[in-house]
Amino acid sequence: MDDARWITADQLATALTDIGLPTGGIVMVHSRLSAFPWIVGGVEGVMRALLTSCGPNGTITAYAGWEDNPYHLAGWPEVRQAAYRTGMPAFDPAVSEARRSFGRLPERIRTWPGAQRSAHPEMNLVAVGAQAAWLTRSSLDDDPWGPDSPLARLVEAQATILLLGAPLDSLTLVHHAERIATAEPKRWVSYEMPVTTDGGGTVWHPFSAIDTSRGAFDYAAITTGVDYIEAIARSALTAGIGRHASVFGAPCHLFPAHSLVEHATTWIDQRFGSAQTPPARP
Repeated sequence: MDDARWITADQLATALTDIGLPTGGIVMVHSRLSAFPWIVGGVEGVMRALLTSCGPNGTITAYAGWEDNPYHLAGWPEVRQAAYRTGMPAFDPAVSEARRSFGRLPERIRTWPGAQRSAHPEMNLVAVGAQAAWLTRSSLDDDPWGPDSPLARLVEAQATILLLGAPLDSLTLVHHAERIATAEPKRWVSYEMPVTTDGGGTVWHPFSAIDTSRGAFDYAAITTGVDYIEAIARSALTAGIGRHASVFGAPCHLFPAHSLVEHATTWIDQRFGSAQTPPARP
């Protein structure tokens, strides 16, 4: 498996099945295709391999976000803020491009026939497959990381998280654990995004969510030199939650969503649990 120079979709599908990717369930994928030898058909070949391995009743999903979104608008120079205030197209789940920094797969899922996308402009999932509509069902004002979010449905559905050549700090689901952990106080951020009104116009809509840019807690105090998501992922692996596999020489990991979130929330609460009164949500 690890000596191939050119990988076909069928070969990749077989390899994914061999490492235990489940059939018929939901799989959230984080990918870094540069970790692999040449994949015939590029990201389309990867998508076809995932669909084949997961079967007709399976669902493939990824964190898409929004390319060039103004999440950090308040910290930009005034002239740049003005340009975005007047010129940034409104978020449209059917049109707005997935963030390129997340790799090529989210955009390929977004544009796949029958794809669904959740509503939040900054934290949205794209999905294809049997449970795509259920998984992505949401409204603009839902807490994108919270207990009723698409991420929570991944846990409810006993989904599998696949790191396909992607590093351990790619585990977006850890942010859901931050949100539902009982430890307080959490860092919150407020920001605005342009969205489409019912009449077809554009309005800058206010949002409030946990701080996923720095992290909801002061992780730097306890994870010096290591990204906190990677630290949590390694802790989970040590506890027997998830496993590593090599696929054509690329490092891959499989994590059960439910067990990963349970472990991550416990890890957070043990280190940041406090008797302090939680601050009011912005």
